[in-house]
Amino acid sequence: MLKVKPSETKTIIKASMSAKSIVPMIWGAPGIGKTAVANQCATENDYNYLQIILAERETPDITGYWYREGNQMRLSVSDIVRKITEANKPTLLHLDEVPQAVMMNQNVASRIVHDRVIGESQLPDSTAIVMSGNMRQHKAGTFEMPTHLRNRVSHVEMIADRDDFRKHAGEKSIDPIITAYLDWRPDHLSMFDAAQYANASPRTWEKTSDVMSLNMPEYAERALVAGLIGDGVATEFYGFKKIAKGLPAIKDIFDEPERVTIANDPATIYALMGAVANHATSRNMDTVRRILNRISGDEFRKKEYCVSCLKEMHARNPNLMKTKAGIDLAVSFSNVIL
Repeated sequence: MLKVKPSETKTIIKASMSAKSIVPMIWGAPGIGKTAVANQCATENDYNYLQIILAERETPDITGYWYREGNQMRLSVSDIVRKITEANKPTLLHLDEVPQAVMMNQNVASRIVHDRVIGESQLPDSTAIVMSGNMRQHKAGTFEMPTHLRNRVSHVEMIADRDDFRKHAGEKSIDPIITAYLDWRPDHLSMFDAAQYANASPRTWEKTSDVMSLNMPEYAERALVAGLIGDGVATEFYGFKKIAKGLPAIKDIFDEPERVTIANDPATIYALMGAVANHATSRNMDTVRRILNRISGDEFRKKEYCVSCLKEMHARNPNLMKTKAGIDLAVSFSNVIL
């Protein structure tokens, strides 16, 4: 199956929402944002989002319960169907953790995606469906998906992407030292190893930012962070943070962009680019231009550092790149961006 990044996965899900006969099955490692992407697709298209974690449900919770009425047995209307029909807008039905579900529930899912039926109830025509789950190599308690279900959906594998995470970080106000570190070590964005308890992933980096916002003693913070992203990545991350602490005050950088002292090592410059991007506004974009022109000089490698800053600024506030200084910067670094 083809590998697609989160932004491309969104395009795929949105397209399928207008062609109800197509049901994407989004495979991927834990923590890369499969659920978040599906939720965003619903929100951005004004759909009701209904997530059903198939692995947590008893089969009657999905299809409805049999009950006696006089001399006949009847099937109650599923609570899922009720929530869909009571919504005042179309619904994106997200069947999540499908491979982790018992075989009976996977068989139920097969009928939902093929016949668009739950129990004895037909889904409204406006209902779109997406499925997701982990692969067997992720060792997340998965079962082999039955062949008839496999044949009824379109399979894609979602992978983490640095540029997509940068945009997400801007929207969620993730600590800029994290985005600066991942510019330095993009291979550490997602490092899934089923043999380890803790792995770096977009989800655990976001939680790392939450931990860092608690202002706890460093030993406690570091213990929690290592428990999220793994010991090895945490060690490198805190080494990067230590270097970044040698940066001049952000106020000094913006007050005297040509005169302030800046160390000439990659980690410091990457950290500086993250800080500049985080503090850029429409009012100080000309100063940002002066800072980046100073950093870049005539060295191609240093221009790459500056491009990371431009991407970070665009992720946090796309309007910054529409200012005169932003346009000038885009033109100046176009040969590196391309």
